[in-house]
Amino acid sequence: MRRLLIVAVLCLTTLASTTGLAAADKPNGRCGFGFELLTIQDTLALVSDGSPNSPEVLLGALEGRDTNDDDLVCVKDLPDTPGSPSYVRNVVDNTASTRR
Repeated sequence: MRRLLIVAVLCLTTLASTTGLAAADKPNGRCGFGFELLTIQDTLALVSDGSPNSPEVLLGALEGRDTNDDDLVCVKDLPDTPGSPSYVRNVVDNTASTRR
């Protein structure tokens, strides 16, 4: 009985430490449903066309979204409406969680 208890404790300890490590890792290079993985430069080209902001301001904003510094972001095109012109996109870092 004592051996069984020791084995059970060791298994639970191993499982707990493995689960903690897996939860700590953030996904890299993945986007949620409806988002497309793009480089910051590709995204800059999309949002610069027609934007009232300078490319330097837009680049700074995009780099601010890239929290893991891998030059990749997830981009979602929004419908072209009077409140949302063609250059407006939803941009999040590729480690952000998005609903599927």
